[in-house]
Amino acid sequence: MKNIARPWMLTYAVFYGFFSAFAVLDNVQEHYPVPFTIWSVIYYLLVLTGNLIYSLDAITLPVRKIWKSVFPIIIAGYFLGSAIDLSYGKYAHRLTISLIIIGL
Repeated sequence: MKNIARPWMLTYAVFYGFFSAFAVLDNVQEHYPVPFTIWSVIYYLLVLTGNLIYSLDAITLPVRKIWKSVFPIIIAGYFLGSAIDLSYGKYAHRLTISLIIIGL
């Protein structure tokens, strides 16, 4: 089967990369802890890599095996980011835990 690039997904991945850079910059400006900022860079790079692999249809068996290990890290990163936002940033303490869990 021939690999088919997904231009709409590639466009999304590029925009996601730009928005990720701005999110990390915001973390720095809001004085988030340095280990968390480093973690957020790793998190965004993992997600961006996954988006690019999917958009270029470069999904192979080794990539699937690696992604099975990476995906739980991404999910944990989402919840870690939500928990850290409770204590830092301009919206700290304004949101209830239930709103943070659903990502608002």
